[in-house]
Amino acid sequence: MTLSTQKPTREERAAMTKDELLRAVWLLDDVLESLRWIPIKERQPKYDGEYETTVITLPGFKGISPGVVQNIRMVYVSGKWKSQWFQEIPYYQILAWREVAEPFKG
Repeated sequence: MTLSTQKPTREERAAMTKDELLRAVWLLDDVLESLRWIPIKERQPKYDGEYETTVITLPGFKGISPGVVQNIRMVYVSGKWKSQWFQEIPYYQILAWREVAEPFKG
C-alpha cells in the first residue's frame, strides 16, 4: 500500500476536524484488517487467489513431523485450499490466512 498524500504535521493534525480524524481512524482500521490473520473458523476468503496461510502438519506427511506449525503460501480456488501448483494437500490443516503482502519496492 502506498500513500498518495504526505503525512500531516502535528500542527495540521491538531487543526483537523472531528470528521477528518474519524475518516483517518476508519482508513487505519481498513489497513489493520488487511494485515490481520483470519482464523479459518471465523471465515474463508471471499475471492479466489493466493494467500499466506498458517498450517499445522497432519500425520502421514513424510519429511515433517506431525504438529509442526508453519506459514506457507496457498491458493484458494472454488472453496478449496490448494498448493501454489494447484494440488490438493491432505497433510496440512489450515489454521488461519491473510492477504499476501505487496513486495518491497525500494
